[in-house]
Amino acid sequence: METLKIGDLCFFDSMVGLIPCRLIAGERSPTGSLQLTLQVTSKRGGVYVRGDKIETSPNWAIPRKSVKTRNGVKKIVPYNVEIN
Repeated sequence: METLKIGDLCFFDSMVGLIPCRLIAGERSPTGSLQLTLQVTSKRGGVYVRGDKIETSPNWAIPRKSVKTRNGVKKIVPYNVEIN
């Protein structure tokens, strides 16, 4: 199973598709939930441009190796998120 760590490349699963990003920070709130900060690495324009920062939960940050394509259909396989 793939593990997403700080500094790793990932995708942000948005309404406009998978956005290439890098996990730059992660913190745990007092209630125990995890909040991640992603930085967009894509050069293409659109809703998100290179350098934009996105605050999200681990459900929407997917390691790049966990996205598999078969017959043109993308599938997300199980993964873990680990911050220290």
